[in-house]
Amino acid sequence: MLKLVSGKYRSRAIEVPPNVTVPTKSMVRTAVGNALMDELRGAEVLDLFAGSGALGFESLSRGAKHCVFVDASKEAIAVIKKNAETLKEKNCDILFMDYEMALSKFKNPFDIIYLDPPYKMKEVYENVPMEILDKGLLKDGGAIVLEYEGEITVNKEPFSSYREYSYGRTHVLILRK
Repeated sequence: MLKLVSGKYRSRAIEVPPNVTVPTKSMVRTAVGNALMDELRGAEVLDLFAGSGALGFESLSRGAKHCVFVDASKEAIAVIKKNAETLKEKNCDILFMDYEMALSKFKNPFDIIYLDPPYKMKEVYENVPMEILDKGLLKDGGAIVLEYEGEITVNKEPFSSYREYSYGRTHVLILRK
């Protein structure tokens, strides 16, 4: 179990899939929410590699209009569905598929996209931000939020701005279009 940190679901507990994911720490979720505060109200959000759905539920808690949760783990999807039920959250879609299929499926762009894959999947950090731009899946003024440990390679050139944050071993990179 972990507790949501702010907004209408503040202090509400959600479940975490056992042995499947490493949930984003509350300190990091708070910082990301604060960094995106102005963009979250009314936002269309994509939580790719959703795990427990903590990042998406934090966004909905802070006023996002809708969130699409995507994960390739049956256990994670079951937990996200249970968490949505517990929170009585209806402004979401929960998709059981891998990220590549999801990115090929979407037609409408998002305001905020969370990329928090298993840390060993370094190719996601290298390839997916550009794929998102190439497919037109990020609105102008939108943000891609990458959470990672260690070193990653990301092409920051096509983005209008970026900010990097560190919280112990966890790093966050916010790329803005």
